[in-house]
Amino acid sequence: MLDSGDFLTRQQLAKRWKVQLKTVDRLRQRGLLPWMDLSGGHGKKSLVRFSISDVEHYESRNRMAPFESKEVHQNGAG
Repeated sequence: MLDSGDFLTRQQLAKRWKVQLKTVDRLRQRGLLPWMDLSGGHGKKSLVRFSISDVEHYESRNRMAPFESKEVHQNGAG
């Protein structure tokens, strides 16, 4: 059984990275960040969730840390 503690919502991920929801959605839509639909299907509205392990893998590949601001990346630090 999947534990909800193993996944982040779009909102939780945006808060973790201090970015707008649009940024999270763009990464997901471009296939740069794996996601799961936990709605159960059958015409239900999607419940987009991100595995914490996938998020941590993305962060390590992109030299990101949780709660790191965009300005740090743009200035080349970190």
